[in-house]
Amino acid sequence: MVTTAETGFRVEADVRNTDVRSSTGDVERRALAADDLRSLQDVLANLKALDPGRKRITLVPGPTTTTQQVVAWMDAVKIGPRGELFPEVVLQSLAGAPP
Repeated sequence: MVTTAETGFRVEADVRNTDVRSSTGDVERRALAADDLRSLQDVLANLKALDPGRKRITLVPGPTTTTQQVVAWMDAVKIGPRGELFPEVVLQSLAGAPP
């Protein structure tokens, strides 16, 4: 899940501590920060490398996020400089209900 932060973005991801292709294993929740869209793409590329089969990401815009910012954000998480990231984007409100 990616949310807007005071400065930039916050990425929360559940990362399996064992083989990511395994159906079992310990899962660790990681919280990572990104200052801008470019650094967000770098963080997501690292997560994608851990689990290349994952396609979906959830974005949670803040209350003051503009439509233009959301569209740029959606484009940035779909594909980065190193290739495809997360082509299936789900928008979620801060309250957890779809916007």
